[in-house]
Amino acid sequence: MIFKHGWWRHTDDLSDVLHERPDNRNDARIGFHHRLENDREQALRDNTLTLYFRNMGANDQSFIDAVSDHFDAQADAIEATLPDTASLTGNKRNMISAEYDIAPDEYNDFFAAYIAALEKGFTDLVVENPKLIAILDDIYTDAVAEIYDTQITMSTQ
Repeated sequence: MIFKHGWWRHTDDLSDVLHERPDNRNDARIGFHHRLENDREQALRDNTLTLYFRNMGANDQSFIDAVSDHFDAQADAIEATLPDTASLTGNKRNMISAEYDIAPDEYNDFFAAYIAALEKGFTDLVVENPKLIAILDDIYTDAVAEIYDTQITMSTQ
């Protein structure tokens, strides 16, 4: 998982000082992820890394829906920022999918080639794509405000 600071908040108080999953699992997360264990056959067979932007499946359903709704409302703007390797999936969880070639012949081993492909994906989607990150940041902020700010305000009254 790769999170922008602030994209992983504890829902009880909206603090963003999380370094591991809270015991009560009350968190709201979005981020980029790759799953070699789940995509191992494709990675090994096709030498392809898949990097996703994910609305985490463990989020509360109301938050998943809010992120999805805000994402869908910005779909055209998001799509305009994506590199050629990436596309919108239409899925509420893995919302963007990007594929990168793994070139094991250019490295000492498969893992080094995999990390190089991951670095390319991170560079394309995050480092060199501030417009995409700004849109995703707004989506997250709006969804948190919609779902959790209201609940926190109501619970403190």
